[in-house]
Amino acid sequence: MQNEKFNKQPKLLGVHFKKIGVVVMVLSMVPGLIVKTMHIVVMESQKDLLKSLSYSGFLLGLLFIALSRDKVEDELTIHIRITSMQEMFIFAVIYVMIKPLIVWVLQSPFTDVSGQQLVTLMLVGYLISFYLKKLNR
Repeated sequence: MQNEKFNKQPKLLGVHFKKIGVVVMVLSMVPGLIVKTMHIVVMESQKDLLKSLSYSGFLLGLLFIALSRDKVEDELTIHIRITSMQEMFIFAVIYVMIKPLIVWVLQSPFTDVSGQQLVTLMLVGYLISFYLKKLNR
């Protein structure tokens, strides 16, 4: 008799959240585009706030896409999803550890990796890895 705890499927969002994620990503870019195209003068603090909110909305859209279920979610898809997440986590850790060495070798000014940059790297890398592996199965 197998333990029920180990046979549970991961909790994922519905299939429609991919479309919702794309809409959230596009809507998060709209305010910045309006300010740029209409040549609206904005104070520096407001510009930073707008950029941060837009970036957060973009990340939320990526998260919705990454956590949404496929129409056909079988064991192989779940395995591909988990291995893609694992690979991106390991890549992000190695990237954070190796970046100072690369900066030192190239003798360029050091800038620390922000949390938003790291999460973006992980989510975009996960989505690329997941869909490429799904195509090649």
